[in-house]
Amino acid sequence: MQLLFQKVRLARTPANRYRQILQRVDDLSPPTTEEKQTYFEQLRMLAKVFPASACRFQIEGGMSLALHCGGFSRRHGDVDISILEDSVHAVERLLAEHGYGLFSRNSFHAIEYTPWDILRPLSADQILRRQRVKRLTAVKLTESGSVDRSDSLLPRFDLHIHREDHDVVWLERGSVAFPRDLFFDSKSFQLDEQYQVNLASLALTYYYKVMGKRLRHRRDRAMIEQHQDFSAESRERTLRVLRKHKIACCSGVPVDAEPSPIG
Repeated sequence: MQLLFQKVRLARTPANRYRQILQRVDDLSPPTTEEKQTYFEQLRMLAKVFPASACRFQIEGGMSLALHCGGFSRRHGDVDISILEDSVHAVERLLAEHGYGLFSRNSFHAIEYTPWDILRPLSADQILRRQRVKRLTAVKLTESGSVDRSDSLLPRFDLHIHREDHDVVWLERGSVAFPRDLFFDSKSFQLDEQYQVNLASLALTYYYKVMGKRLRHRRDRAMIEQHQDFSAESRERTLRVLRKHKIACCSGVPVDAEPSPIG
């Protein structure tokens, strides 16, 4: 039993879990001024940990969409990051230099948010030996190596490792062949005079949002459809990828409804 607890770490206390439940019940509400400041502080920390010259990364998910669309209109629980396969070793080194540990999180569990996150340490070599890597997270550690529960910033970065391959990028390294030009149709965002981050393309964000069933996913999807930089052609190509994957995996991808027309 002692050996088991040396291999895993529990990332949340019950009190912390209760706070997160309350936040997610109302996660469509506008964030407070203090929460917005926390988001930008976390993004600046991300830009400091991952300088553009050291590795290739971009912001995915809800935070990316917020910066695309001019600001934070709802609450966020973490920062989703897209990392290309050839940067995994650099990412591991940079995380360690800034006091973060790299872990897999609840890989055996179908539910995303559980009362306890069971974190198993992972190395870059272990990640690259696997065909697919899901639920990969970077968590701030104390000097003793335990999870830093006193950190006032968002608790973690969630990492998505993608593999570049000629005219496609394999999402999660092997699950979906996404058009390369749509994947790299990204945008740079200047956080302040010193730091900037790259935002994932609207097409890539849309792909993940269409698959989501939560209310925030529907709201985010509507924001993308109404965004002037998201063309009807990009929308149709993204949906084509989703349909192809749905057929290839021979099981129902959880698409809640056909997206509404742009307009």
